[in-house]
Amino acid sequence: MPKDSEGFQRMLARIYPNNNLSDSVDHFVQEAAEVGDEIGRIRRLSSPTQPYPRDELALEIADALANLFAIASCAGHSLGTLVSRMYENGCPGCNLMGCGCGPRFSIQTVGTMVVPLEA
Repeated sequence: MPKDSEGFQRMLARIYPNNNLSDSVDHFVQEAAEVGDEIGRIRRLSSPTQPYPRDELALEIADALANLFAIASCAGHSLGTLVSRMYENGCPGCNLMGCGCGPRFSIQTVGTMVVPLEA
């Protein structure tokens, strides 16, 4: 079992040696939609007295993350290094470890720009 993100990325590259960037991106888009659907179900079905079962969401998140690793590999990047660099000074928008951008934000980066979600 890999001990870090680079090891996990190498393991996935060995498991799926024929991945290509186009297919990896297409599959990730499908997985991201499934994670979004699962989160929507959680919002609709959860309450403080009746928590939503997490197993399905955990599987969707793991699959989506694996696809991000595949995209990074196909593009010749280390996902762990990319994320570490992006967040090494805290939030990429305000450079604070305790983000001052507000409670609702979407990180859509162009350089280090943070674009707030519409309410």
